[in-house]
Amino acid sequence: MKTGARGAQGRSGWLGLLLWLAVGTAFAAEIRNVTASQQADRLVVTYDLVEDNPVDPKEFAKACASTLRPEQCAEGLNNPVAALFAINGHLYPHESLRLEGDVGRNVEPGKGRRFSWNIQQDFPQGIAAEVFVNVSLSPKKLRESDVVSLSDQQAEIFRRIDAERIAVADANRRLVLSPAAQRLANRIDETLRSSYVTEPDEAHLEKSRYYCARFSGDNVARAELAAQWEKRKGSPPPPITDGTHEKYFNCLLASFDPHSAYLTPEAFNELKVGTKGEFGGLGIEVGMKKGMPVVVAPIEDTPAFRAGILAGDLILEIDGKPTTGMSLNDAVKLMRGQKGTRITLTLQREGQAAPLRIDLVRAVIMVRSVRFKSLGDGHGYIRIAQFQERTADDVGNALAALKAENGGELKGLVLDLRNDPGGLLNGAISVASRFIDAGLIVSTQGRDRDANRQFPALRIAKEPAYPIAVLINGGSASASEIVAGALQDHRRATVIGTPSFGKGTVQTIVPVDQAAIKLTTAGYYTPSGKSIQQIGIVPDIALDQDATLDDGSIAFAQRLLRETAGTRNLAVRKDLVERLKVEEFFALYKNAVRASVAVGQPAAATGLASARPASRPEAKPVADRPDEHRVALVIGNSSYPSAPLKNPVNDARAISAKFRSLGFDVIVRENVKQKDMTRAITQFGEKLAKSGTVGIFYYAGHGMQVRGKNYLIPVDAQISSEASVRSEAVDVDSLLEQLATSALGIVILDACRNNPFERRFRGASGGLAQMDAPKGTLIAYATAPGKVASDGDGRNGLYTQEFLRMLDEPGLKVEDVFKRVRRRVADATADQQVPWESSSLTGDFYFVRGAQEAEGRAPDAELLFWQSIRESRDAEDFSAYLKKYPDGQFADIARNRLKALAGAKRR
Repeated sequence: MKTGARGAQGRSGWLGLLLWLAVGTAFAAEIRNVTASQQADRLVVTYDLVEDNPVDPKEFAKACASTLRPEQCAEGLNNPVAALFAINGHLYPHESLRLEGDVGRNVEPGKGRRFSWNIQQDFPQGIAAEVFVNVSLSPKKLRESDVVSLSDQQAEIFRRIDAERIAVADANRRLVLSPAAQRLANRIDETLRSSYVTEPDEAHLEKSRYYCARFSGDNVARAELAAQWEKRKGSPPPPITDGTHEKYFNCLLASFDPHSAYLTPEAFNELKVGTKGEFGGLGIEVGMKKGMPVVVAPIEDTPAFRAGILAGDLILEIDGKPTTGMSLNDAVKLMRGQKGTRITLTLQREGQAAPLRIDLVRAVIMVRSVRFKSLGDGHGYIRIAQFQERTADDVGNALAALKAENGGELKGLVLDLRNDPGGLLNGAISVASRFIDAGLIVSTQGRDRDANRQFPALRIAKEPAYPIAVLINGGSASASEIVAGALQDHRRATVIGTPSFGKGTVQTIVPVDQAAIKLTTAGYYTPSGKSIQQIGIVPDIALDQDATLDDGSIAFAQRLLRETAGTRNLAVRKDLVERLKVEEFFALYKNAVRASVAVGQPAAATGLASARPASRPEAKPVADRPDEHRVALVIGNSSYPSAPLKNPVNDARAISAKFRSLGFDVIVRENVKQKDMTRAITQFGEKLAKSGTVGIFYYAGHGMQVRGKNYLIPVDAQISSEASVRSEAVDVDSLLEQLATSALGIVILDACRNNPFERRFRGASGGLAQMDAPKGTLIAYATAPGKVASDGDGRNGLYTQEFLRMLDEPGLKVEDVFKRVRRRVADATADQQVPWESSSLTGDFYFVRGAQEAEGRAPDAELLFWQSIRESRDAEDFSAYLKKYPDGQFADIARNRLKALAGAKRR
């Protein structure tokens, strides 16, 4: 197969693109006769979907009726067709591209099925490439549901209840519980109905109560189950006492999902110990599957890891005791014990007929969260074994050490999350935030309003945009899936390996006396809205590997880091796979169909701006983006009952009028109360969600800081103490969170005007506190941090007055606007009020649209001056230019020339 490296003639680069179609059914369905061709700016794909042995849907439905979950069984009759594109080394599933036709849904068998893709909708810059279309069958696997996870025994009893129409609700009303057990039962019912991730099925709940009262903790032999059913259904169940309620409630909660459980006081304490990094046992993270404990992942450098226990191993017996029907807590108790004591596990491994017996010696487990090493060629390797309290700091230290070993910078990073069972959410968000500048890391969704949350990238030190390869496997779960999913959705990393475990639910701990209920209340979703639960993270590159942490996969990931973006075509790297002895790199080598694609790039912009010196940064000004959307929130608070101000409302009106004239969609609020202020900020955030949005927040009114945090004061605030500030005012951080989704954000705080509130208690300080601007953000203060601004004697405050004047000046970048405002305000107040800015903008922005063209031309006098000296070898000429135009268009070039001339003189 050719690599397709030539591309179209006349292009500066090419883009390798692959397509994979997958169909899964319970029958012999195939995709055949795939073709791909370009029609104008569209890629058109046709295929035949053929079933060799069609099955009568009625017969299939009849067969499914006797199964545990008929609706899932019936899904096997469907033909879900999926598409996967590999573009420049990254894979894009059909959900992330705007495709039309027979893809991304169930497709009826037949010939000439078709879908198409308007390439420029998703790649407006155009592509020039060869397109490889490969076909593969991917049989659908009906995975065990994590919403209803029943053991075989429980499923059989449920079937008998339905078949015999047992009045379980009436029977449950006669159930006898001790006072403590009754209180716990009431609390569980209340929490299930109000907070469980899905609306509880009352029929399922009643059947679970009935079953658990009679069978909880009992593993009945299959041959005896029918006789035991006849015996127990006709007799009242034993009372649920303080000594037996643990088994009953664990059985009840586990019937909803394997992650919900009742925690005894001892188990509750064990849960706390688990996130501290030290405990005794074998070193495996366990979950539940089909009513039995299953290995989620072995923890590195522990007895289980060294014994070869693998993710996905079912634990059949613990020291000869069968685990069927055993609660997760009971299984954990049996596996933990004194250091040096022996234990035997009987495991069932997928693909092996005979069970495995493994002898282990218990040890004190010291979990080392982060390991790292240098791979050479400027590449680093970081392995995260588990996300703990210190993981984010350990990753930061590892990055610093790797940079020091590689001359101060990294050229690429392999992040190994294989066999990482998860851990703390905060650790996952912090780690992902190091590599993602802004935007969503993960969200949670549930029925309870408090369960619906979004977690944006934190404002912490960011890593440069070097390439990242993330390794995952079936043992990657929970927090590690959050990190991999975020890096994948933000297109910040290439994810390599096998699909992850798929533990994407949120458990809430509800204390009850000294014990607790662990209840699934929400699901985790990646930034693009994909559920992690059951599905897991599907890697960009399917790399089959053995379950050990083999060095071959690491070497393969590093090789990907070496490939340049312009020449990487992952689909044809079969030679690498053979050399690394990896069983199969990617399932796209067979039956390749190739088509040429050459979708043109937009015509290059013309005009004087393109004639800038080549050494000037080529970053595209934000104001020049044709899809730029401008949104502003303007708030002016004057009518404070105890400390009214004269100008903020006037300022807000003048600013909002000016912003509208500059093309902003303006939300304006005057004299707002806290609730209305919060709603306005939320509305502002919703408008910022549109791609390419520039957001500006302007506030005039009282503001204050308390212990280094900044607050804006609504007009209805009643502030008498430090605690009251947090409840009565609006935290500026909440605004910055909204701006995190925008392409560029500007915050203008004309606050701290003769502020009376800060004198009322010791925790407050004068003026606002300094804040570091998140990447892509500028924060402008009417006065320096810690200082107080004047309300002014005119119609507008002094700062806003000068800001309005500068907004009429063409050809000024946003930083230059505020620089001039600062000079004018400082001059007018004899340096008593000196405005201040914090900026981390990465592109240019101009308030006046089209101003970049005027700036690109430069004033005539400056341009003539520069043209007269640009070929000079006299340092005094460039010093004279800088003295006259210290912020001129060619200032950076002039400074570089001075450095070069000084260096030449020394030589």
